Amino acid sequence: MGLDQCYEFMVTLVTELQDRLPSQMKILQEMSVLSPRCCLSNPGVPKCLPELAEVLYFPQDLMVKVEFQWEKLKSMDWKEKKHTGKFWAEVMAYEDAVGERPFTTLADFAMLLLVLPWSNADVERAFSIMKIVKDPRRNRMSNTVLNAILTIRAGLRRLGKCCHDYEYPKAVLQEMGTNAKYGDAQKVRERGGDGADEADDPDDPAVPADDVFGDVIEFHIPDFEFNAVLVCN
Repeated sequence: MGLDQCYEFMVTLVTELQDRLPSQMKILQEMSVLSPRCCLSNPGVPKCLPELAEVLYFPQDLMVKVEFQWEKLKSMDWKEKKHTGKFWAEVMAYEDAVGERPFTTLADFAMLLLVLPWSNADVERAFSIMKIVKDPRRNRMSNTVLNAILTIRAGLRRLGKCCHDYEYPKAVLQEMGTNAKYGDAQKVRERGGDGADEADDPDDPAVPADDVFGDVIEFHIPDFEFNAVLVCN
């Protein structure tokens, strides 16, 4: 490989990296001030807070409260000092002796920054799982069932559990097989919009919805905060 080819390769590589990386790299680097290690050890209020507030369109009149509460943050003894999300959740829920929450404005500011979609990795992962769940052999799956399966998978991952060790609530187990839930399943089939989608392959023979989905039963699972759909074949 000649020098010209190496040069062209490096130029192309740098150009593609610049296209993929966001233009506000400085803002991303300044996000590190929200980590417990930084905000509890570094003296003073970070100078980057006004810039972060501009990204959020955060009211400037509240920034005085944010800076004041930031200073008070270091005087408290916090239990969670490693995980950023859990730390700010603890700050949000903290109550003083009077029952007031003195860090609400600061915690809201931090939470707004943390929920911004800085990376599309989770979105790409969700699309990958969706393609695995709704493959060509299951192309008649309705959006209701697909959304339920994706939500259950995400909920199990968030709880650190799997399908073999998750304990179903007793109320859900007691409702299985009841006439009320099977009546709800019949209503799902009768609704035109929530039924089976058209097959992606026009050459596929029409398959009855019962053969594809079995019994579609709707349950509320508290851990997932979702009315999950159970598919019984």
